[in-house]
Parts: sequence; C-alpha cells; structure tokens
Amino acid sequence: MNWRDVMRTAAQEANLNPQVDRFWFLRHGLTDSNKLDINQGWLDTPLNAHGMAQVEAAAPHFMNHSISHIHASPLKRARVSAEIVARHLGHSHINFHDDLRERGVGEHEGTPAHGKSFWEIADGGAEPVDVFARRVVGALNTLLTQDAPLVVAHGGIRRVIFAALDIKDTHFGNAIPLMFVRSSGGWTVERLSENTGQDTFNPHSAV
Repeated sequence: MNWRDVMRTAAQEANLNPQVDRFWFLRHGLTDSNKLDINQGWLDTPLNAHGMAQVEAAAPHFMNHSISHIHASPLKRARVSAEIVARHLGHSHINFHDDLRERGVGEHEGTPAHGKSFWEIADGGAEPVDVFARRVVGALNTLLTQDAPLVVAHGGIRRVIFAALDIKDTHFGNAIPLMFVRSSGGWTVERLSENTGQDTFNPHSAV
C-alpha cells in the first residue's frame, strides 16, 4: 500500500470517536523550513514573520465559537500559534500534549526534502506512518470529550483527522481555521476563513 492507504487504514482501525459533535483545528503558521522545503518532524522550529501574521489573522475566526479548551502540540511552531489564539480568545491555559507532535522522521529532520514526500521517508529512525496515525487518534480520543475543543497542531495531525473521519484529503495550507461537524451523514469540515493559506505550501513536503 502507498502511504495514504497505510494512514487511512491505521487511522480508521484506531477508530476516532469524538464525544462532541463539533471540534476545531488550526495548523501552525508558516516556518522558514516550510518555505525552504526542509523536513521538520520533531524539530522545534519557530514561526517566521509571515507565519505569525497568518495566525494573528486566523485567530479571530474562532471568537464566535465559544471555544472551551485549547489542546496543542508542544513544538514551538504549534505552541506559539496556540498562544496567539489563546490571547485572542482570552484563554489563560493551553493543554500541551506530546502525542499531538508531528510525525518524527529521525535523522532526516533538518534535511532538504529535494522533492521527496515527507510521508515516503521510511528509514533513519522515521516513525512508521501507521504508528503515527494510531498515536494521533489515541490522543484525540482522550481530548475530544467535552464542550468545544480546539486543536492546534501540524499538517500531519490534520491528515490523520481527515483519514480517520473519511473526509476527502484537501490541502488547506498553514494557519487555516477549520471546524469539523458531525451530522447524520457523517463528518464534514468547514473552512472558517476565505484565505487559502497555500501561497507557499507544498502538499508533498515536510510539515
């Protein structure tokens, strides 16, 4: 199977089962590594100026949704993104979770992708895609349990959510505010901002 099928199978077998009918998601803002197509994984890369501005622009779109909890990856690019959103929403607390970190790719972290998909990396201590998918679903099942939760994390976490909920995998780029909604026909996703966020996003690259 290709990596997409591996991710989809593992994510669906892990059975993402939110105990809420809506939850929200934000991928971190742009980093220089995103822009330069460098594999990030667990590297603690910061947002660049454009990434900071992206999150500042995205944060107000959550203000009318009564967000109750903010759960975030502790990696700097997601942590700072979550802190910006929390400031806009007047939240004083963010829950950081290691299992919301991006997929680790071992010795490939910090290296140029050279056009090779981040998801096709399988050597050098890289986290297997199926293990990553199960990790993420397990974390989300413990976090999406009440009220109106927002997850601030990475492109890989977003991919797993799409795969687990059987939603078409559309590339939304950095810092696009999303709302996932359960209906009688299953889950759907709504983009809360008209900004595409794709000005510098390579859908095959490091996330």
